[in-house]
Amino acid sequence: ASDNSTVTTTQIESLPNGDIIETIIELDTPSQISIFSTSKTTSGSKTTRYKSSSGTVLWSVKVYGTFTFNGPSAKCTSSKVTATAPAKSWYISSSSAVKSKNSATAKATAKKKIGTATTETITRSVTLTCSKSGKLS
Repeated sequence: ASDNSTVTTTQIESLPNGDIIETIIELDTPSQISIFSTSKTTSGSKTTRYKSSSGTVLWSVKVYGTFTFNGPSAKCTSSKVTATAPAKSWYISSSSAVKSKNSATAKATAKKKIGTATTETITRSVTLTCSKSGKLS
């Protein structure tokens, strides 16, 4: 793999109703050392996809975070949210992103509509954390 390759890890969780939650972590940039400081920088994203039992993506929420780390500690410097609902009957009603210490968190609420009635409301949050050694989880 080259220096600018994206490292991806995926976790799958099955729900009692047959739906699937898929969580994907992508490391966008390799760790970089600043000439002017002992801190290194890393960035990446963590996406939670809500899928139907047939594997169709109903909606997803993604957090993108940038972090600095230097051995004793890590700090989140930016946090961004992207929420999408590709399935016809679903839509995103709200989304937000926050940064706190060494983590970036995105939260989104998706609703399912049949006609004019909202039949389902699901809120999920996804948190990307950076360890003091720069490992994203």
